Amino acid sequence: MNPLAPDTLVLAQPTPWKHAQTPGQATNNGKLEFYYDASWLGFEEEMCLEELQAKVVTTQLHAAIINYELFQNVLLNKYDLSDCAVDDRSKKFIINLMIADLINVRMANGRTGIKASYDRIQSVGDCIKSLEKLVTEGWDDESAKNLASNLAFERRDLAITMPEGYDHYRGITIKVGTKQLSSFRCRARDTYIRENSALFAHDGAAEKIINALTKFGQQIANAYAPGLFPLQPQKFNLANQKTIIEIEANRMLPGDEYALCAERDRLQQSMSWALKQMTSPNSGLVNMILTSPWAAGFLAEPQKEILRKSLTREDKNLPIPCYQACLLYYLIKRDSHFRRGMMQAGIDPKALDSTAKGCMNIHHLAKARQGIDGATGQLPTEIEISSDALYEAHMQSLSDVNWLAAFVYSSEAEDIRHFLQNKFIFLPWSDFLCILNLPDYLEALGIKPEYVNPHKR
Repeated sequence: MNPLAPDTLVLAQPTPWKHAQTPGQATNNGKLEFYYDASWLGFEEEMCLEELQAKVVTTQLHAAIINYELFQNVLLNKYDLSDCAVDDRSKKFIINLMIADLINVRMANGRTGIKASYDRIQSVGDCIKSLEKLVTEGWDDESAKNLASNLAFERRDLAITMPEGYDHYRGITIKVGTKQLSSFRCRARDTYIRENSALFAHDGAAEKIINALTKFGQQIANAYAPGLFPLQPQKFNLANQKTIIEIEANRMLPGDEYALCAERDRLQQSMSWALKQMTSPNSGLVNMILTSPWAAGFLAEPQKEILRKSLTREDKNLPIPCYQACLLYYLIKRDSHFRRGMMQAGIDPKALDSTAKGCMNIHHLAKARQGIDGATGQLPTEIEISSDALYEAHMQSLSDVNWLAAFVYSSEAEDIRHFLQNKFIFLPWSDFLCILNLPDYLEALGIKPEYVNPHKR
């Protein structure tokens, strides 16, 4: 691409798919960004379908460098799709859609050797080769990060952008800003699969492929390994921490390839240490929370001792903390104020993130099973888990995490901050303190918002 002058805006043309790398581009403070213009408004689904078709064509143009035999043998098995394909044509259709999910109409064709980053994408050929290396070896950290960065770039800029001053279109007033296209793109892909259902072996194949592609995209976007876990529904005993860690590690890194098993073993060791810290009242992690001014350092001493127990207490008959405690542990990972404390406690922040979310997933799975078995007052410890159930539980956890991330910027959060800082002078502020002082969290953890005034120390 030719570099543009600062503050230059080139609006995307709505249908120029013959020139796949020209949809709109602009630079802002040296950062390359991409835009779709307002002519997409009202035609989002049609435009997204045209875009998908253009990406499939781009994939087909790169057929010479696609190892179809490898992808068909591995990916179709990993997603239990072998029964959906009747011949080589239908197998290639599925693989081309998987690759189309990963590429971008703005990618350069062929191979350039450029690595992906937050503000830069690979070429189509390099993206295909990253997927090939990940699939061949089972796990390759660099390939996983490249593929995740490609999708982060794609999804971050997946919006119609109206330039400043654009306020009238087709007789209606349009607020300047962006309109996200993610849902339109997913619907366009699902429509495309259903329209080609004659290629597949049975009536349920289209929905099965849609389901698999949804999970495939989510895994790649998070730099996980591709594949379903468990491949078939399986019973798990949740009474011990080791099983809970294994479920989450296998969800992130499913498969039995040598490199994948080695990476999963490393992750499980880090997660085991993180969960031990989360469930030990005198652990370095808990002590950091109770001494840091950005967490519970200014809580009154009696409240600190209650919090120490409630953060680490096993929830009913599950060997993990309660759901609210898990969310607070997640907030510790994402806040820069706690990085040094985690290093001193020997905790890998990524492992803490995985462990907290893994525990949240288990809570969702157990509560869903409890709803089926009846209100016993206890969460079931032995439950059958399918890949669909595990995926849905994880998406519920992500929804709660995203809600927290949005809430800390809300007017309600601002009211909590003003109340506490007016009552307790110089009380620092953090996402952790914001969420800790929500009524639901205070009740679940059994504490009161009583803080020591720094002036009285």
